[in-house]
Amino acid sequence: MKIIYEDERFYIETHHEIQIDNIEEQNIDFWLLTVNGKTFSGSAFTLANIQYLMIKDNRAGESAFGPYFWSADMLVLKEMTIECLVSTIENILNDESLDIGRIFTQVPNYS
Repeated sequence: MKIIYEDERFYIETHHEIQIDNIEEQNIDFWLLTVNGKTFSGSAFTLANIQYLMIKDNRAGESAFGPYFWSADMLVLKEMTIECLVSTIENILNDESLDIGRIFTQVPNYS
C-alpha cells in the first residue's frame, strides 16, 4: 500500500498510482483513514472510465452485456487527479449533511 495523500485530518492509501497522462479515463480503489481511527474503503471513477467499462462489459458479456454499471462505495470524479479526489473527500468531511459512513464502507483497521 502506498500513501498518496496525507494531512492532519485523513490520509489516502492505494495499491496503485493515479496516472497523470490520462486523467479522464481512470478509476482507483483506495482506503480512507481518518484521524479518529476509522478506516473506509472507496472507489473513484470518471464518467469516461465508466463508459469504457460498460462498452467492455458489452463486448465481454458481463453485467448483462453492459446496460448498467455499479460499484459499491463509489465516487464519480470530473477528473482522476489526487487534487480532485482530495477536494471531494474534504467536501464530504466538511458537509455536515453528508455521512461518510453511508458513502463508504467502514472496515476494521488493518494496520
